[in-house]
Amino acid sequence: MLCALSGGLIYIVQAYLAQWVFPDWRSLLGREDVATADVMKFIGGDFLNSFFTAVYVSSAFVCATAGQAGVARRRRVAVA
Repeated sequence: MLCALSGGLIYIVQAYLAQWVFPDWRSLLGREDVATADVMKFIGGDFLNSFFTAVYVSSAFVCATAGQAGVARRRRVAVA
């Protein structure tokens, strides 16, 4: 429960800060798939955009690796 609450709080704070820093959300209409990258580039330039992309890709890789490791450890039960 604590994990869900803290994750939700982090999301709310992040969304509030993004709206506060980048209030012109109408300029992102039609570009929803790259809106986060546009906001990162607006806030911190190419460095922050590249850093955000690297963290995003590495976290996706770690999550996929954890899923693969969990499946690999699963024991098969023989059916008689």
